[in-house]
Amino acid sequence: VEVPGPDYADFAVIIVNANGKVQSVKQADGKSKADLSVPAGGYAIAIPKSVLNANEALKNAIASLKAGDSVTLNGVSLNEQGIAVVLKKASILI
Repeated sequence: VEVPGPDYADFAVIIVNANGKVQSVKQADGKSKADLSVPAGGYAIAIPKSVLNANEALKNAIASLKAGDSVTLNGVSLNEQGIAVVLKKASILI
């Protein structure tokens, strides 16, 4: 799945496969993430650098993620969503 738009340079991006396992993690390092791809049935979580800087616990959790870790979304059904979703009342269990 390709998503047009920003290059997500100032976002941490977590790519999760269809089995809920982390495939890759890119930190909010100012480098473009436009070349990332999401596997079929998987999804991407993009977290703005400003959010990470305001939440040290989240920043540390993202920094410690590695391929194969489990990610669970709470409060959202991916089957009901479109290409981009802003999660305001959902949570991510890492």
